[in-house]
Amino acid sequence: MPPSNQNRRYSNIESGQNHACGIRSDLDQYPGMMDCWSMKKTTKQRSFYRSLWPHPNIALQSIVVGVDLTCGLDQDGMAFYWGSPSPQFNITAPPPYKFQSVVSGGNHVCRIVKTTSEVKCWGGNFMNQGSPQEETRFIALAGGSKHSCGIRQDNHCLECWGSFNQSSIPKDVEFLGIASTNIMTCGIREDNLIMDC
Repeated sequence: MPPSNQNRRYSNIESGQNHACGIRSDLDQYPGMMDCWSMKKTTKQRSFYRSLWPHPNIALQSIVVGVDLTCGLDQDGMAFYWGSPSPQFNITAPPPYKFQSVVSGGNHVCRIVKTTSEVKCWGGNFMNQGSPQEETRFIALAGGSKHSCGIRQDNHCLECWGSFNQSSIPKDVEFLGIASTNIMTCGIREDNLIMDC
């Protein structure tokens, strides 16, 4: 962490492959502001690159960090995302939706739309990991590097898209929660709280 950030107070922190970001807490002078940093390691020393959230008037409530991207939701559920930390954040125009949750899966981001519970994804889609089935409603999401999964709202069963072994998904099993690594997804069964991976 850069020395200038060491005494700041944070309420949320997330890390990706090459960078980390934190949302400043209510105890900080600028609550909701986000700081991001990455580390460059050489043979003799470590140096940190620090970037400030480029919209100080927008307070964030949550963030997710992927390999080379960061996504934040403001207090109203509007999403902002940009590429890897650099002097130019490469901020894209915010999508015209409000979201209830957001997950990152490497180089893509998926979010549940507040009004419809449908999933919208942005970013990398080389294995269709950003192409969920349309008009399907979800209550939870998880993202891997080449796949994404969600718990369906109608039956609480797991549905995945992208490069994923569909035969590994338990059939007619209701899930309470899910999480993904780059290559696998695990879920907690509603009936007995046993974990499936």
